[in-house]
Amino acid sequence: MENAFDMTFFRFDAGGSCGSMDATGYLKHNATVQVASGAVDCLFARELIRQFVVQNPAEVTDKANGERTVMSARCYWKPGDGADRATPECVSLDGGSTVITVKLTN
Repeated sequence: MENAFDMTFFRFDAGGSCGSMDATGYLKHNATVQVASGAVDCLFARELIRQFVVQNPAEVTDKANGERTVMSARCYWKPGDGADRATPECVSLDGGSTVITVKLTN
């Protein structure tokens, strides 16, 4: 059962969280959707990440990190060796003023 107070309808600035997201598509672990910079409507942020992770990267792009445009953002799987490598990140197409990222919760 969901909380009656649903955070997805709120706008958050950098450092804010748009709540958790269950593993779905190519996102294999539960995660938290976070606003790394800028400000974003959480409903939009969660849908943006969802649309990105449900598509097979090999079917829509030839880039190794799965980079492609989704809605109004450039999304990709983060590279690197850190704890959050291979997690999705989306950057606004207006020069990157808004960044939405995912932090694994397990």
